Amino acid sequence: VRFIFVVRSPWDQAATRAVRHNRDAHSLIYGRRFDADKAGLRADESGQRPEPNRAFGARAANATRQSEHVNSQKLRDANYWRAPLTRNIRQYFHTFERAQWIADAVREVDRDAFLTVYLEDLINEPHPELQRWCEHLDIDCPLAWRELVAGTLFASPHASRYHVKWHRELVTQTRRQLATNTDLHRRYAHQPLLAPDVDAAA
Repeated sequence: VRFIFVVRSPWDQAATRAVRHNRDAHSLIYGRRFDADKAGLRADESGQRPEPNRAFGARAANATRQSEHVNSQKLRDANYWRAPLTRNIRQYFHTFERAQWIADAVREVDRDAFLTVYLEDLINEPHPELQRWCEHLDIDCPLAWRELVAGTLFASPHASRYHVKWHRELVTQTRRQLATNTDLHRRYAHQPLLAPDVDAAA
């Protein structure tokens, strides 16, 4: 039996989960979903799409602009993000520690059974990383397959950590936790969190 353990930056993982569970943030960052029902554009039972309610559309557009202004101010507040990011960081380390416990137990039987893969390495250099996967699994790794898989990946790692405002105390706490693991600490302890610098955090 062979295992592949894929690891992502705790900062990016925590931020991704926080944004996905925040409708205001998600709509501002990734684009607002169009509500066809409110705009009067949902097809009726006959399959015909009615004329748009233009008066509603104008009011909705104005309300949206006002809402986005308020939300954009709110989302720049480190205290606004502190609770969800703290919860997600805690969950990240809990999951990581469980995976590490399993890996250590498996390695006592077969020290080569576990392969650790860092997501950013896979995205940045898919071919050598996929080759490592194949060698670990002892299977063929044809170029056509590697190109197919590489084509499904992002062009570059998505730095979700830049979409949120990190509270200084949470940054300190997270870096302290990272210091307990040599590999995680080396890779992620000093990742830039915000442009221009995390020291701007509250």
